[in-house]
Amino acid sequence: MPAKQRATSKRTLRQQSSWIQRFLAPLRSPLVQKHRRGGHRMILRERQFAAVRIHPYIRTMFLSLLAGTISVGISALHFVQVDAAMQPQLEAASVPMRDAASMIDTPFVVPLEGTDRAVIKVPPKEYLKIRTEELGYDHALLYRIASCESGWRMVKNRRSTAYGYFQIIDGTERMTPQYKSGRRKTDPYTNIEMALYLYGKQGTIPWLASRHCWSR
Repeated sequence: MPAKQRATSKRTLRQQSSWIQRFLAPLRSPLVQKHRRGGHRMILRERQFAAVRIHPYIRTMFLSLLAGTISVGISALHFVQVDAAMQPQLEAASVPMRDAASMIDTPFVVPLEGTDRAVIKVPPKEYLKIRTEELGYDHALLYRIASCESGWRMVKNRRSTAYGYFQIIDGTERMTPQYKSGRRKTDPYTNIEMALYLYGKQGTIPWLASRHCWSR
């Protein structure tokens, strides 16, 4: 693997680890805020398992470190394993189900069938930032385009076949390698990947209809 590609991969993993740490931080607290469906009140639920299960593990890892059985450079997030086998568009991390339990009803936590683990996906906005940095694209511009096109909502245009954060019509979608591989613009991450591909090939042409909004 070329040195430049290795450096890019390492930077991406560091960004993901930083985001995952922020995502899991509330789980280390004895109290977790949870939104009640259908209402506007917030309730607090005690999460005692964090203190019971996580601390013994950290203690064990610390003792192992002192004994010299693990590397000095082990990640502070040692109970999170980055799943390198996941498809690139997911940019996901696999974590114990007990650590994701309070977040299970969010769109970015997906249980892994047949296991006691779950996948945490990087939110689409964060994913766009990571990918634009990797590709050297104008993140601020692409972020504005998605904001103007859909308000960062996966919605369909009532006047055309356009759909997604980046409104992509059916004809344009069929031009992308993602479509040819069986992926569709209705998936949030595929929608972003298609937009990045189109931006690399055509610039902002696919979204000229909303130029009055994002060009300011």
